[in-house]
Amino acid sequence: MVIQKYDIPRIREICHGIKECDMNCLQTAADFFLNAGVVQENDVLIPAPQHTGRAEYTLQMAQMVAKETGAVVADCLYRLQGESLYKAKQEGRNVPPVFWMNGLIPAGRLIFVDNVIDTGVTFRAAEKAVGREMEPLVFACT
Repeated sequence: MVIQKYDIPRIREICHGIKECDMNCLQTAADFFLNAGVVQENDVLIPAPQHTGRAEYTLQMAQMVAKETGAVVADCLYRLQGESLYKAKQEGRNVPPVFWMNGLIPAGRLIFVDNVIDTGVTFRAAEKAVGREMEPLVFACT
């Protein structure tokens, strides 16, 4: 399930605002996920880690959705701190992320939460680290 939205005015600005933890942009994405009705009680939301090594804005989006749906947030993935994959792609470099598990994942349908999906490299790396199939839940696709 890739939930994507193209017809929101200023989608590019909203996606950049999400990366900057702008609360209005985070709420726009969370509201879209909620209105889509795809997240259910007892689903497990796994936020994507950012270049800092931990999930930040994706964790905030997941928590906003979980609060309204009864889903569980499992902040269980991390990576080494490093450069932004977005910046590397802008420069024409392919820098696939490597994620590690940090904790246990509750039983339930696993949903990977991110703001943008491009090539699917981040999603596949996360799925490899988790060792179970997940469904991507993203705000926009490029």
